Amino acid sequence: MRETGAKRDALRAQAKKAFDAEMIRQNAGDCPNANTTYDSNVCLGNEVGITDRNLQTYETAIRDLLGLKYAEFPGQNSMPGSARTNVTPEQSVAEFDHLEQLWQSYSDGTGGPGFEMQCHLLLVRSHILELNSIYAGLLRL
Repeated sequence: MRETGAKRDALRAQAKKAFDAEMIRQNAGDCPNANTTYDSNVCLGNEVGITDRNLQTYETAIRDLLGLKYAEFPGQNSMPGSARTNVTPEQSVAEFDHLEQLWQSYSDGTGGPGFEMQCHLLLVRSHILELNSIYAGLLRL
C-alpha cells in the first residue's frame, strides 16, 4: 500500500508540475517579442511544442493514476477519486484513452499557420484545464 501511495504522490507531483508550467506560460503570454509574421510563426511553433509536451506529461500522469491498482478491502469496490463503482483501473484507462482520442480528432483543425498555432495553444490549454477540473480529486492539485 505504501508503494502505491508513493507512486500516486509522484504522479500527482508530475501532473502538478506540467499543469503549473503551462498556466505560468499562458499567463505570461505567447511571443511578445515577435515583430514579424515569420517571427511569430516560428515562436508559436516552439510554443506549441512546449504546450504539447506539457499536455502529454499531464495526460500520462492522469492515465497512470487511473491505472493504479489499490489494495481492496471487503465491501470496497470503487477506486479512489472515482464516483463510479465496479470500474477496473483498466476500464478507466481505456475510457480515458478513448476520450483523449476523440479530443485529438476534434483538435486537428485547419487554418493559416499562425492562427492555427494560436488556436492550438488555446485549445490545448483549455483541455488541460478541463482535465484538471474533471480529475482534480484524483490529482489533488
